[in-house]
Amino acid sequence: MITRNYGSVPLLHFNNLDSFSDVFHFVTTRRGGVSSGAWESFNLGFNSGDDHQNVENNRKILADAVGVNQDCLIFQKQIHSDIVTVVDKPYHGSEICETDSMITNKPGLCLCVKGADCVPILFFDPVGKAVGVAHAGWKGTVKKIAANVIEAMELLYSCKPSDIKVAVGPSIGPEVYEVGAEVIEKARESFGSQNPFIIRKNDKTYFDLWEANRSVLAEAGVLSKNIEISGICNYSNDNDFFSHRKSGGKTGRFAAGIMIK
Repeated sequence: MITRNYGSVPLLHFNNLDSFSDVFHFVTTRRGGVSSGAWESFNLGFNSGDDHQNVENNRKILADAVGVNQDCLIFQKQIHSDIVTVVDKPYHGSEICETDSMITNKPGLCLCVKGADCVPILFFDPVGKAVGVAHAGWKGTVKKIAANVIEAMELLYSCKPSDIKVAVGPSIGPEVYEVGAEVIEKARESFGSQNPFIIRKNDKTYFDLWEANRSVLAEAGVLSKNIEISGICNYSNDNDFFSHRKSGGKTGRFAAGIMIK
């Protein structure tokens, strides 16, 4: 990934999206904001325990860095669902609705997904001129939310899955994402009993969210060459990214976002 500074705010960019002049995308880090303590410093998530005004200030800082009015910086109330929401206008409020993915073909609307272990996914169709985001924790992953986004973009914007570029952001990696019986069962129901995403090692079981989502995208028709996985584990790099599991639940949220210019 590529890092650029926008004033005091460092933003990360994916190589497979960075070459397009008609789209802007980013992943934030912990740096550049006003929060302190467990939320230091660029916490973008309400309901994380941080002061509400700090989050408001941080979102204003992000909007300025991205170059949009704050009403065009659109966050969602993430509920670990497979719901896809269409966004076609700015939103005046903290978060748009209870959903875990959004799509739009309207320029200037910056769709944002929050992360602190779950997988943030960005979508861009350079031919159909549409973008999307998805929040894929283990629940969203086994529900195949990424495929729902591809299907919605295809249905509503006449996008072709083979044209869509996808970027999978920093999230908890397969070396550390230990899971229990419920996750194992649901993953086997979704991906088959012998799927390679459930990994048994040293009497522990791990779930590879990155490769599971790659499989979901491929099944939906996205070409392998159009998928970029950051490979950054936020749990192992908690100085740079918030991690709910690493912190014991007291932490902020970073964000990934994308918009058509």
